[in-house]
Amino acid sequence: MNQTETYLTIGQVMERGNVSRPTVMRAIAADELSAKRIGRGRGTWRVSEASFRAWMGAEAEPEAPPSDE
Repeated sequence: MNQTETYLTIGQVMERGNVSRPTVMRAIAADELSAKRIGRGRGTWRVSEASFRAWMGAEAEPEAPPSDE
């Protein structure tokens, strides 16, 4: 069975993640979000939904306390 990848617009990522556009663009620039630019010139971005879910999971994980070692 062939599964089709689902992509989100920057606006959808902002809404679903409750984050700002600069936050989304920084995550794309840092390769924390997998995204593709569609079109010529400035084009438009599409973010992989699987990448978005992974990113939101990573964003929600609390930092581990420092070890006493």
